[in-house]
Amino acid sequence: MGTAADFMNSFFVAYPHAKSGELSMEELSKLVGEYQRKININPLDDFDGLSPEQMNPLLYAPFTPEAILQFRKDIDAHVSKAPFFKLSELLLHEIKQAGQLKLTVNGNLPVRVCELLCSHNLIHWPYMKFVKRIREEEIPYLWPLKQYLLDQGLVKNVAIFYL
Repeated sequence: MGTAADFMNSFFVAYPHAKSGELSMEELSKLVGEYQRKININPLDDFDGLSPEQMNPLLYAPFTPEAILQFRKDIDAHVSKAPFFKLSELLLHEIKQAGQLKLTVNGNLPVRVCELLCSHNLIHWPYMKFVKRIREEEIPYLWPLKQYLLDQGLVKNVAIFYL
């Protein structure tokens, strides 16, 4: 049901008396609302068995209390083990110590910082042995790391500042 015509056709199949013209606008509006609610709570194969009502917060507000996707209560115990967050901490620590991290002309992290991040052996990439110079544009996990910190407002671009 993607179009208004599909919706109306299925509505009139479900409520054939709605076509008669005997219902007031309020009654018709109430029936349409009920029908829309029924559609919104029914699971759809396109949504892997989730209903449109469940998908809406998942798409537009994924970690709010009403969303079906939730953080585990003990998540903090596991965060320190995640390589992505360990790398984030290392990069934030480096920025904080330097006060400011001057980016390259292309806006990438300096080679020295990239080498530092890779030296902790938290990035497992099978092609790492073929990289001659460890740079942000060469290692596929460094740009998302920097972008995550920027998107979260933890650092500012231009030259990266710790906030």
